[in-house]
Amino acid sequence: MRGCGDRGRASLSGIKLCLISTTGGHLNQLLQLKEVYEKYEHYFVTVRSEYSVKVLENEKVFYITQVLRNPINLFVNLIESLELLVSEKPHVVITTGAGDALAMCYIAKLMGIKVIFVETFARVSTPSSFGILANPISDFTVVQWESLQDVYKGSVY
Repeated sequence: MRGCGDRGRASLSGIKLCLISTTGGHLNQLLQLKEVYEKYEHYFVTVRSEYSVKVLENEKVFYITQVLRNPINLFVNLIESLELLVSEKPHVVITTGAGDALAMCYIAKLMGIKVIFVETFARVSTPSSFGILANPISDFTVVQWESLQDVYKGSVY
């Protein structure tokens, strides 16, 4: 886990956002929320890859261990997530998934930090595995297909 600079934005509202996802498509979806997150102090958490380093070069970013269904990596990811939440003190965690973000979402919920889950646009009628695990602890769930509102009760389309 390494931070890259003290970038992030000062916020008039005092709200700090943690934007977490795996690299690739999930990270691309988070970046599409720029009109929302750029108004607030924020930082990204993802897995280091050529793509993530490139697209987040002007952002405050922390890299965590990729889980890959490995129990040791999961434990390391959990510790890194806890350390980041304690040191950065975000008010809200926003995630598009997937597995590498799960520990942070659960720890955030236990710490009283709000969790917003945005289901991937690739899911039209069935939930993702991440969604099945993250939705129950999310304070707010966003779906990008109206048909998923039946799956995620109380979600916003």
